[in-house]
Amino acid sequence: MQIRWLKGVLRNLEQAVEYIAQEDPRAAQSVARAIYETVQSLKKYPQLGKPWRIEGVHTIVVPRTPYSIRYRVISEAVEILRIHHQAQRWPDE
Repeated sequence: MQIRWLKGVLRNLEQAVEYIAQEDPRAAQSVARAIYETVQSLKKYPQLGKPWRIEGVHTIVVPRTPYSIRYRVISEAVEILRIHHQAQRWPDE
């Protein structure tokens, strides 16, 4: 299974890590690593997440962080759609 990051998602991740790093650079690295590891786990287990309100889209909570990842599986790829802080509302689709 291949991982594909949709346009803007990597920038979204970068902004989150930069924000955390302002207060605690080590925590920022830890969050980035946890997100990366969670995404990598989807290569082997793409159905780990729970179904989202949109058909074919799943969400998975990043362990030990307040972040979740929204993704979909298309053919032989997992497409990462969004990384989101759980305290924020999901944008309307």
